[in-house]
Amino acid sequence: MQVLGRASELGSFVKIGAETGHIEIELKGPKGKRNLVIKRNLRAKSKSSTFALNGSSVPGREITERMAELNVQVGNLWYSLNPSFKSPTISDGSWFS
Repeated sequence: MQVLGRASELGSFVKIGAETGHIEIELKGPKGKRNLVIKRNLRAKSKSSTFALNGSSVPGREITERMAELNVQVGNLWYSLNPSFKSPTISDGSWFS
């Protein structure tokens, strides 16, 4: 399975020569709640990873559940994060009204 359409192993996202790496993202939380800071720690040699939510270790399924609550489509990150993508409803301003 390719990860983000680029690599078949998580260890491929760790800088060459390093043993570990991490990815961190902050998402706006639900109305009235704090933002979510999600961190994924990657280990190149063991090809494994762990997750943290707001600094506390959590299983991956909890991250998946939180993403579903926020309606974040993690299976299609290119579509979500591609800066050149412009949705017609966003670009014409109707999404904000």
